[in-house]
Amino acid sequence: MAYTLYRRLTHTHLSRLSLDGAVLDLGGSKKSAYWKCIGGTHTLSVANLDPNADPDITWDLEQTPYPVDDASFNAVLAINLL
Repeated sequence: MAYTLYRRLTHTHLSRLSLDGAVLDLGGSKKSAYWKCIGGTHTLSVANLDPNADPDITWDLEQTPYPVDDASFNAVLAINLL
């Protein structure tokens, strides 16, 4: 699969990242290849309204408060979201 320059650069920078613990990916997808780039010992959960993203949490990210407990994740990703 051919990737755009932007996507290759994103994957390169993410491969320098190491995350441990529970990670929440806002607006992501379990089908995204960037998950494999991130090092560390972590579990990734997806919050997304789109059912095609296979989310763990189905949620409109513009609605607050989010349906997660405070301090339930060690890190949050917002890739191509903001």
